[in-house]
Amino acid sequence: MAQRGSSIWYGATLRGDLGAIRIGQQAIIQDLVTIKPKTGQTVTIEDEVVVSSKAFLEGNTTLKERAFIGLGASVGEGCTVEAYGVLAAGAVLLKGSTVGAGQVFAGNPAQLVRSIGPAEREALDEYHQELLQLASVHQDGNGMSFRDALDEADYQSTMERLPMARRMEQFLKDINMPITSEDREYNEQRVFMKDKHQYSRDQFWRHEPQNYQQDMFNYPENFKIYGENYQRYQEVE
Repeated sequence: MAQRGSSIWYGATLRGDLGAIRIGQQAIIQDLVTIKPKTGQTVTIEDEVVVSSKAFLEGNTTLKERAFIGLGASVGEGCTVEAYGVLAAGAVLLKGSTVGAGQVFAGNPAQLVRSIGPAEREALDEYHQELLQLASVHQDGNGMSFRDALDEADYQSTMERLPMARRMEQFLKDINMPITSEDREYNEQRVFMKDKHQYSRDQFWRHEPQNYQQDMFNYPENFKIYGENYQRYQEVE
């Protein structure tokens, strides 16, 4: 059972058919994680824990609040990772082991390496918040019904067919930003100048440049005069 704010990411396997799996609030179970308690066993994941991709958890394990399990790490039966305990990527925590609060275990078998400092605790908190935001983005997308997804696809297709200036106006309306007549005029001028500039660049790269041609795209009038004067100079010479 997962409580409020927790997320289980793509491809994760939580085998709750034989044992129990309890997940607290705002826990992150990332892609391809496997949690596999045996008959009568329990895996307890407390609030705000991060279990990174491809990690493996066996039964009767407890991950305390803000514990962090690294990429591809393995947690054996009867293990405990205390608050802010870190099991490094690829580490193998043997059966019955304990990672103390704020300790970092690494290796195979996993052993104590050091303790984390205040800056690292803050970094873990920030990373957890980033994962919560990312999970929220995916939840919004996956929460759409089939009809909602079709409507969204139709809307995007319609937007792509609109002129750029009209598309920008619609985008501003979608985010509830008020548009004045001056804003609308500025938007049209901006799109016009951008399109004109892009056309010039595309036109330039479509063929082999001649003498002074590249400069003439940036300063057409000046170099046109320069070219005429240079031609006259050659004729006089």
